[in-house]
Amino acid sequence: MQCEMMVDLFAGFAAGTLDEETRSRAATHLENCEDCRAEMEIVSLLARAEPVRAPSDLEERVRLAARQAMQDHVAPSERDVIPLRPRRTVPAWALSAAAVLVLAIGTPLLVDQMTSGGAGDVVSADGFDDPVATVWTTEDGLIAGAPALDMLTDDELRQLLEELDG
Repeated sequence: MQCEMMVDLFAGFAAGTLDEETRSRAATHLENCEDCRAEMEIVSLLARAEPVRAPSDLEERVRLAARQAMQDHVAPSERDVIPLRPRRTVPAWALSAAAVLVLAIGTPLLVDQMTSGGAGDVVSADGFDDPVATVWTTEDGLIAGAPALDMLTDDELRQLLEELDG
């Protein structure tokens, strides 16, 4: 086991919540690694420590100190104050009108694209073990988001690959 892995196991080891195999591997590592053993000792001490209680009058002392600080604070002179630029507000009806306009224009475009046989539904490509690295293709075999390179000649594709490699 490596020290980097042990860092994640310190708390579980100290609390006794690791499974038997992991606990055994961690214990073996601790026997052989002085640095991790020193860190584990600190974590164990913290795990066994009693919670510290704040003094009962702490809240009142903080409030008094804050009030005193506010009273001692000197207000800035007018020349030190930078005037704020007035905020522009957009009426609620304008936002609603913009949303309706987007829907009115966008919906027919989407319906037209869907009915005219656009790129097709997105489907998952099989054969990939890693779900994070899954490639998504469309029904026509193109990778989703990738540009269609069908119009390029073989020479143009070779040139493109050389440019990308170089």
